[in-house]
Amino acid sequence: MFVVAIAVGLITLLASLIFLADFARATRSDDPRLPAHNSRARRHRWAVGMYTRGPETREKELAGR
Repeated sequence: MFVVAIAVGLITLLASLIFLADFARATRSDDPRLPAHNSRARRHRWAVGMYTRGPETREKELAGR
């Protein structure tokens, strides 16, 4: 049982490090003023809580003024 707990802990640690590395790469290449260009940028924006509108939403807002 102890070996299983250690294995699960190591797998969790490795998965966390992989997610952190992916997140770090996404933050370097993402410009928040532009639409997300790939799934990595969308995942980064989701993780930090950024809300980005698509062009169709912006057009509706401008038409309603």
